[in-house]
Amino acid sequence: MIPAFHYTLGLGSEDWRQQIALARAAGFRAVDVDLRGAASLEPSEMLDVLGDLIAASGRLPAYPGQPLDRRVPRFCRELGLRTLTCSVPPALTEPRDLVPEYREWASLLADSGLNLAIESLTPHHLRMAQTHPYVQSFAEYCDFVAGVGANAGFLLDTWHWHHGGYPSPRGLRVLHIHLADAEAIPAEQVRDDERQFPGEGVINLVGLLSELPDYTGFVAPEVFGQRSRFRDGLTRTRFAREQVESIVKQARV
Repeated sequence: MIPAFHYTLGLGSEDWRQQIALARAAGFRAVDVDLRGAASLEPSEMLDVLGDLIAASGRLPAYPGQPLDRRVPRFCRELGLRTLTCSVPPALTEPRDLVPEYREWASLLADSGLNLAIESLTPHHLRMAQTHPYVQSFAEYCDFVAGVGANAGFLLDTWHWHHGGYPSPRGLRVLHIHLADAEAIPAEQVRDDERQFPGEGVINLVGLLSELPDYTGFVAPEVFGQRSRFRDGLTRTRFAREQVESIVKQARV
């Protein structure tokens, strides 16, 4: 398991170049690449900035109702990416089946040898944000991923996994991991933009990662909030790396 920088570790004002510089300065070996606007770049431009850092994954720059720019898969392939990530909403404004749309994205990625890691969004306030429930139960999540295509798999976000009450991920095709911890507070008070750093909450992160003994991919700390407790982005980013490395080491043991 390889710790990877996630853009949430900065103070929110960094562009993609500054994010990569922050990752390098904090001692990360890999980076979850910011793909917003990437299709307008030449891959060589981002590769030059990455240097010896590994491109771990990238957020799919498309959402339900938006087409995926057909230049993106080639850009990602040339960057050395293997996996893009996205989420499936837990509720919709109107009844819809999103599987065909995600399947089309996955097909475009498959043509370039790329996988699509899908996370399920689970906190109470997101489930209740729209009128029509969509993917909420673990069974619905598994069915959705299976329906998207052979190159689709799971984005194991430990924060969402915990709040969804999901079971062991053992045996699932986990393509990427986002690591964050959670407070012991009532479900109605949970907010997606406020998370704990790995190792500072109530989730058994070591146990969860231990359920994936064959996983050799990337683990990116996705920690929204808590920016005021750090004097700068580098201090925050270095702290996150140290927390992830400690948990990964314990999980391997």
